[in-house]
Amino acid sequence: MTLASLVAFAGLCLVLSLTPGPDTFLVLRIALNRPSAGIAAAAGSAVAAVAWAALVGLVAYKAMGWLRRPKVSTGVERISSGIITALGVGVIASGASS
Repeated sequence: MTLASLVAFAGLCLVLSLTPGPDTFLVLRIALNRPSAGIAAAAGSAVAAVAWAALVGLVAYKAMGWLRRPKVSTGVERISSGIITALGVGVIASGASS
């Protein structure tokens, strides 16, 4: 993984972690009832987000190494081309029947 890829991945993780989601609303609900519990929930949510980013980075790194193998990349190309062909035939068939 190059430095540029790592910086881009870190930036994407930052944007996704700042986007409000269910955990944000859960932390707000808990914080409105008990502020100390809200702080604990926010800390837990932050730790989970960092763990998620680390796990995704590790899996992506391992997957890229695995996909660089010629047999694996050829297999993935053949499977994906078969799926795209099947989807195209389905679209053509549905257009012909209507």
